[in-house]
Amino acid sequence: MATLPSVEIQLLEYQAILTNAGMGIVMTRDRLIYRCNRYIAEMFGWTEEELTGQPGSIFYPSEDAYNALGAKAYPILSAGQTLDVEVDLAHRDGHLMPVHLVARAIDPANIGAGTVWMARDLTQERARKRDEERLLREYALIFDNAMIGIAFQRKRSFLRCNRRVEEIFGFAPGAMIGKTTRILFNSDTAWEETGRYVYSTDTTHFDGDVRYCRTDGTPIWVRIIGRTIEGGDVDGEKTWVWVYDDITEQHELAESLRHNNEALESRVAERTAELSRLTEELAGQRHFLERLIEAIPGPLFYKDAQGRYLGHNKEFEAFIGVPSNELIGRTVFDISPPDLAEKYAKADQALIDNPGRQVYEAQVLDHSGVRRDVMFHKATFDAADGKVGGLIGMMLDITALKSAQNKLDFQAHHDSLTGLPNRTLLEDRLHQALQRARREGNRVALLFVDLDRFKNINDNLGHHIGDQVLSEAASRLAESVREADTVGRFGGDEFVIIAEQLPDQRAAAGIAAKILDRIAEPIYIDGQELFIGASIGISLYPKDGDDAQTLLKHADAAMYTAKERGRNSYEFVSSELAEFSLSRFQLEVGIRHAIERDEFVVYYQPQFSLITGKLSGAEALLRWNHPERGLIPPGDFIPLAEESGLIVPIGEWVLRAACRQWAKWHADAPDGEFPLLAVNVSGVEFRRGEVAASVRSALADSQLPPALLELEITESALMHQADGGARSLGVLRDMGISLAIDDFGTGYSSLAYLKRLPLSKLKIDRNFVRDLPDDTEDAAISRAVIAMAHNLGLTVLAEGVENVAQSDFLAAEGCDEMQGFLRGRPIPAEEFFAHHLAPRIP
Repeated sequence: MATLPSVEIQLLEYQAILTNAGMGIVMTRDRLIYRCNRYIAEMFGWTEEELTGQPGSIFYPSEDAYNALGAKAYPILSAGQTLDVEVDLAHRDGHLMPVHLVARAIDPANIGAGTVWMARDLTQERARKRDEERLLREYALIFDNAMIGIAFQRKRSFLRCNRRVEEIFGFAPGAMIGKTTRILFNSDTAWEETGRYVYSTDTTHFDGDVRYCRTDGTPIWVRIIGRTIEGGDVDGEKTWVWVYDDITEQHELAESLRHNNEALESRVAERTAELSRLTEELAGQRHFLERLIEAIPGPLFYKDAQGRYLGHNKEFEAFIGVPSNELIGRTVFDISPPDLAEKYAKADQALIDNPGRQVYEAQVLDHSGVRRDVMFHKATFDAADGKVGGLIGMMLDITALKSAQNKLDFQAHHDSLTGLPNRTLLEDRLHQALQRARREGNRVALLFVDLDRFKNINDNLGHHIGDQVLSEAASRLAESVREADTVGRFGGDEFVIIAEQLPDQRAAAGIAAKILDRIAEPIYIDGQELFIGASIGISLYPKDGDDAQTLLKHADAAMYTAKERGRNSYEFVSSELAEFSLSRFQLEVGIRHAIERDEFVVYYQPQFSLITGKLSGAEALLRWNHPERGLIPPGDFIPLAEESGLIVPIGEWVLRAACRQWAKWHADAPDGEFPLLAVNVSGVEFRRGEVAASVRSALADSQLPPALLELEITESALMHQADGGARSLGVLRDMGISLAIDDFGTGYSSLAYLKRLPLSKLKIDRNFVRDLPDDTEDAAISRAVIAMAHNLGLTVLAEGVENVAQSDFLAAEGCDEMQGFLRGRPIPAEEFFAHHLAPRIP
């Protein structure tokens, strides 16, 4: 085979390079193409033969564009340098293509020798760059528009945070960057303690509630969740991403934002220096956002403005159980039941139409097919053109919270023992029943039921039996009424029944009669046969009242009438009963306000020794100085106060007021004997077992020596308490105060029991003193009481002494002290001091 000359071999090599080069190559001379490779011909839609001989302007959209590049290229090429530019050139079909051009002159000294041009199509690179920039904008929008606060910290200093963090704590945009978290606390101590709490161990995450302060000093509670960023350590210091959620007004809502990023396309390997720098920057920001999404807990998704899913995080996918490849590009109608999907779509559209934020509760079908209650947090984000691009959403599973709220709501409106509506719910239902009755012109009956003989069961058999009886009674009441009627527990052993749409009064009577028959049936508990009854008061709308409180008040009064007439019966409201009930109600309301309005006053009645005639003490007596009715006798309001339980706060007030007054007088008196202060204790106070605590508090408040205080307790109250009364008196006696039994002779007390009580004085009831000395029976009783008391070591005081004959008889029989109109009536404190104590105090 003949050997080719070396020149021919070189030409073949150049031809191979030109043909197989991975870019377009064109050689021009005198502004005409005299050689090109197939690559550039195909790139612009020509053949090599068609391009050969064509002017260089064939690649340009216009002659002006061609001449402009020539003017720029000539000085560079003639200087022997390389031209490197990006320009838009024209394809054969007329569309413009971004092209990277590199050119050199074949002989810079002779520019006419020709130029070599190399071209690379940048269309795909430009498209990839736009996609990357779009993704970067989406990530930034998600970060900046997140509805929860997000911050990055290192060494407890803010590296970066979104606007929501600044809003939560009240800072201006950018004011937190570079500052330590000390700015979120009102003291160094609080900041340091929180630091120990959050960073107590070498942990990589934290989840908890922390108390912070806004810039204006307002304390707020914030739920914080933090994690370290993997690979984010700098000089050995961890980088943390923190999520902040203000839970001051939203109980236990711990929301966070996560975002799942679709994989970014591969980066172009060969780029210019500028493109390489941008690629590196985009890669760094992409890494940051990926770590951000991984660090933010909670199901998260985002959609376009048409409701199509653009992305989500793994927790969202796990929650709904739909894989990503079946979700992206689809709508809620593809993955949710129609009824739920319709609600979601309407809510989404409302947010798109009115951009901003949206918070609401809804149900979601979870991965197991169970409907869960969730709280949605949604916010819109803008597209590159400034229009609404779509929305970001997060979910918080509140199923357990809703269940707890429903349970608490039931407990708040129902009696814990019987499960019936309680007083609050009863009154609400009564208001609703009356509203319906007004609209429809119907009658409403209100039955107030009080169990008879229940107290005996409770006192003798114990509260555990009493509770079972109440439960059984509640069941029987519910069985005795219509399904539409309401049965509720009003309190204690009292129940209320609301019956609507009654044809007449006889229908209400029929319900009451049925209840009485059912309640009267025996109750069997723990092998015991128990019997109770019921007294029922009935008020009718509109005859007996137009509002709930009036009907309740009248039914209550009618119930008491039923009790007074033998129990186990029912009574309707009469006009006389309504008038009495109104007066009684007004008086009870007045008693409730008397303490706070300072209408009660203490009078003092002196007590004297029958041996020396000197002042031995004084009994503190309550008077009510009513602003309209004047001074009301205690007999008119004390029984009502005891019945309503108001006697307890009243008794505490009297004890405190009297002790303060007596301590003030005693402090001004010289050393020596000082008369006793006697204060009555009601049976209600004594039975509740709170007397010792009240006395201890009153003595501490007034600084009155305990030896100057004497408590008077009625004989009947002591007998009802039995062993418990003896223990209570023992506690009081150990405090150093004196104890007297009041109204002795009216309670049929056992002398054996009386002997066990730590008493110091016995007061003969005025009923046995009134007819002395003429009544032989009263005289005999008085002698016996005095003798018995002295044998027990007790001082004897006679009440109601009004004349000298009574006084002389009692003194002759050895009675120690007296109290009555003969020596002094109850008088105000100022008069008592002037008449009886002033001579003792210099």
